Amino acid sequence: MASLSDVLVDELLAGQLDILRFEAGTRARVLALLARLQRDLFAQLHGSGAPLTDFSKSRAEMLLRQAAVVIDKYYLAISGEMDVALGASAKVVATQASRSMSMLIQLGASLPTETFLRRIASNTVLLGAPSADWWSRQSLDVAFRFGNAVRQGMVQGETNEQIAARVAGSPLKGTPGIMDVARSNARSLVHTSIQAVANESRLETFRKNSDIIVALRWLATLDSHTCTICAPRDNREYTLVDDPPEPIKHGLKWLGGPGAIHWGCRCVAVPVIAAYAGKGPQGKRAAAGGPVSAKVTFEQFLRRKGAGFAEEVLGKGRAELFRAKKLTLEQLLGDMTSTRLTLKQLQARYA
Repeated sequence: MASLSDVLVDELLAGQLDILRFEAGTRARVLALLARLQRDLFAQLHGSGAPLTDFSKSRAEMLLRQAAVVIDKYYLAISGEMDVALGASAKVVATQASRSMSMLIQLGASLPTETFLRRIASNTVLLGAPSADWWSRQSLDVAFRFGNAVRQGMVQGETNEQIAARVAGSPLKGTPGIMDVARSNARSLVHTSIQAVANESRLETFRKNSDIIVALRWLATLDSHTCTICAPRDNREYTLVDDPPEPIKHGLKWLGGPGAIHWGCRCVAVPVIAAYAGKGPQGKRAAAGGPVSAKVTFEQFLRRKGAGFAEEVLGKGRAELFRAKKLTLEQLLGDMTSTRLTLKQLQARYA
C-alpha cells in the first residue's frame, strides 16, 4: 500500500501533467498569432505590386519601419496572452498543491496570498530576465532578422517571392526562415515560462506548509532526453526555507530550480514530508523501459541502461569514464567551476 508521501507526490505529478496540457493550448494560441504575423509580413512584401529591388533607400526603410510596428503589435498580443496564462498557472498550481497536501493534515493546507502569486507570475526570472522581457527581445530579434532579409535580397537583386522565402524558409531545402526561428523560440519560451511559474508557485506553497514539509527533492525524467544539467540533480534534496534552496549533502546548486534551470526543462520539485525524512522516496517512478523504484537516481538508471544509452546522454568520452567508475555523474557534470576540466584533461588524468 502506498504511503501518504507517495500519494502526495503522485497527486503533484498529476497536476504537473495538467499544466503541460494547459501549456500545449497556450503554445497553440501563440503559434497562431505568429502565423498571422507571417501573413501580414508577406502582405507588406507584396503590397506595392512592384519589385522591392526597385525601391529607393528611403522607401525601403519606410517599409521596414512599418514591418517593425506590425511585429511589435503581434508580440505585444503574445505577451498579453502569456500574462493571462502565467497568472492562471500560478493560482492553479498553488491551489492544486495545497489540496494535495491537505490529505496529510486534517486542516486545509496554507496557500500563498493572491498578491504573492501575481508577483510570481510577473516577476519569475528565466535565465536572467522576466518572461515579458524575453518576448520584447523576440520582437526586436524578428524585426532585425526581417530587415536583414529584405536588405540582403534587394542587394542581390532577388524577387519579392525569393525575399519572402527568406522569411518563411524552405522545408524542401531544409532551410529555416525567420519565422521558423521565431516559432522555435516561442515554443521554448512558452514552455519554460509556464514551468518556471508553476514550480515557483508550488515551492512557495510548500514553504507555507513548512510544518509538514522539511525539504525539496528534484525529480528529473528518466529517459535519454534528460540533459546533463538535470541528470546529476535527479533525486537530490534541497533546503526548503532558503531562497534559493541550498543543496543537502551534495554540491549541485539550485540555479533557478526545476523548470527554469535551462530552456525546455522538464524537471519538477516535490516535497520531502517530515514523517518520511531520511527514509528516501518510496514506491515506483516512471522511466524509459518501464517503472523503477522511486529511490533510483538518474546515475543508477544510467548504469542499468548500458553503454549505448550512456553514450547517447553523456557523449562517448564521458560515458567511458562513467562506466569505468572513475568519476561519478556529479563529478562529470556538476557545477565545479573552480576545478573545471576539459574532456581531454579528464581522459589524461584517468588514462
